[in-house]
Amino acid sequence: MRMLKNALIISLSVSLFAIILTITADLLEWYTLGSYPPAETLDAIDVDLGVQLTVDVFILLSTLFMFLTLVVTAVLFLIWVFQLHKRTRLMESKDSIYHPGLVLAIYFVPFVSLVMPPVAMWQINRAQVKRLKVHTLNSWIIAWWLFFLLVWAISTVFMDFDTNWETMTIGEIRSNALVYALGEFSLLIAGVALLRIIHLMTKRLFEMEKAYSDDNTKRYAAE
Repeated sequence: MRMLKNALIISLSVSLFAIILTITADLLEWYTLGSYPPAETLDAIDVDLGVQLTVDVFILLSTLFMFLTLVVTAVLFLIWVFQLHKRTRLMESKDSIYHPGLVLAIYFVPFVSLVMPPVAMWQINRAQVKRLKVHTLNSWIIAWWLFFLLVWAISTVFMDFDTNWETMTIGEIRSNALVYALGEFSLLIAGVALLRIIHLMTKRLFEMEKAYSDDNTKRYAAE
């Protein structure tokens, strides 16, 4: 579990760096097109091809890098979630903690995946707070999920990945760049909150397991 946590934190940290690069690329596109008439298309104006090509390549590479790191992070995160619930259920009432298999399914069921993941996290948080008498992580869980939902809302409502860039005006391209940057910034905030959750929940899991083992040792010694 410790190696899994370290791998997940490293992967998530790299993902956050990739997100920052992508935000920078989007803002760079927005800035470089700011001197052109907003109602014109790229074909109708004299664009500096060298600058535009550099920006386009930067956007492509940073977006691809972000996508790949997020895929790896998502896989590690699901494994971590499974192990977190599995090991916590060994120490707590089965009725108070979701089955780890059910928790994984929650992330893939439409609509349910928009509501239940933070509920599963709250169950773990409640168990850790009750047993260890530590501060709750509710604010971090809420921040993580609200910003993740904001990313989902922005991508669903505003982002059109089938856009014909050749017919778009400069103004539309710049607006899209800002929308993408806003979505990626929300993802960045969600990732920072999740980084904190992973670190503290794993640390507290180890403390719970130690306390649970000590209690069992004392109980057996008393018998």
